[in-house]
Order: sequence, then C-alpha cells, then structure tokens
Amino acid sequence: MPSTQMKAFLSMIGFSEGTRTASDTKNNGYDVIVHGIPSMNFPRTFTDYSKHPGVVVTLNNRGLVSTAAGRYQILYRFWKAYKVQLKLAGFYPEDQDA
Repeated sequence: MPSTQMKAFLSMIGFSEGTRTASDTKNNGYDVIVHGIPSMNFPRTFTDYSKHPGVVVTLNNRGLVSTAAGRYQILYRFWKAYKVQLKLAGFYPEDQDA
C-alpha cells in the first residue's frame, strides 16, 4: 500500500497529465488514452486492463505520435520494461501506480 505522500504524489501526476479530470474517464484517469487530433477516429479510453492498450495516436500534423496511456500517460515502450522489472500482472490501476 503506497504511503500518504506517495498517494499525493501520484494524484498530482494524474492531475497534471489531465487524465484524472478527463471528461472521458470512467476510472479516475486509469483508462485514458492520449488525446490526439479531435477529428481522428480512435478510442479515448480503454476497458481491457490486462495489457497496455498500445494505441498509436498522431498528435499533430508533423508526424508526432504517442502510445501514452493510463493515469500517468505511460508510453508502451517503457511499460514493457516496467512490467517485467516489477513483475506486474497487466495495466490495472494498481500496476500503473506501481
């Protein structure tokens, strides 16, 4: 169980990433996919926490793309290493907090 200070720190990250207060979230930001160009047809949230969603989103017309997801907007390429290193089950909220 995270300490009170760690919970406050994680809450601050969720707030600063905009996920905790995102209008689309149904789970306090843990289900948010990085938002790209509004006219694009892509999911803004996910429901399968068994894995990182790995959705590639174009963020601007210069070809900038991102796979950021979850409350802390974790990139897929980093998530793979975190999952192994921390022996995580999936991309569940408790795994994202870890």
